[in-house]
Amino acid sequence: MSGTEKLPMFVIGKSAQPCCFKNVKSLPTTYKANKNAWMTSEIFTERVRKLDSDMTRNQRSIMLIVDNCPAHPKINGLKSVKLVFLPPNSTSVTQPMDQGVIRNLKVHYRKQVITRKIRALDNGTDMCINVLDALRMLHQAWGCVTQATITNCYRRAGFKACEEQVPVPVPLPETDSEEIDDDISLAHLSRLIKGATMEQYVDVDIQVPTCEEENERRRRGNHGGGTAATKSGVCIECV
Repeated sequence: MSGTEKLPMFVIGKSAQPCCFKNVKSLPTTYKANKNAWMTSEIFTERVRKLDSDMTRNQRSIMLIVDNCPAHPKINGLKSVKLVFLPPNSTSVTQPMDQGVIRNLKVHYRKQVITRKIRALDNGTDMCINVLDALRMLHQAWGCVTQATITNCYRRAGFKACEEQVPVPVPLPETDSEEIDDDISLAHLSRLIKGATMEQYVDVDIQVPTCEEENERRRRGNHGGGTAATKSGVCIECV
């Protein structure tokens, strides 16, 4: 809740061994892969058990707040991690990450993408971002998400410490003091996106499914069988 500690980024891609990983000794984030780049119950269970082992070794106990979906099953035998499942269909209101943390991460990430594009245009070269580049950019973007942003988002989701009672709005960042090439403001970058606002650019992948259930809901929604749920396309963990 305090935002003082963030777990490393956990990224799921489609290729188990992208060419860009060749001769790379360590990755800036944890990386897993499957054909759809989805979170699965197997990946989730492996991730939580690894975290539980780390916390037990460090003599710590934590609680993880997770969505109630098939990709997030109950896990027996945990010693140092307690899973707290949100009520069904309440993620947009009760999940702290959906209150602005994920969107803030995307702003920092997409600003790096546009900055690279500008650099390429200035140099007369083509811009190419491979998986390793994306992991590095995500790692940097996650580092730019501030403690204040995380704390405020927990408040907005209804999580309050005894001395904290009033939620604080979480606006789009106007400056990113920790980021490279920060002389380019978001306002200027947004003018470079033809036919779209910065907000639309940040949310361009908001309907991308991140697990099988979401994909099925969207498929039914697109065919009149129901309303597709709105998700963020990104899963982030905080302690």
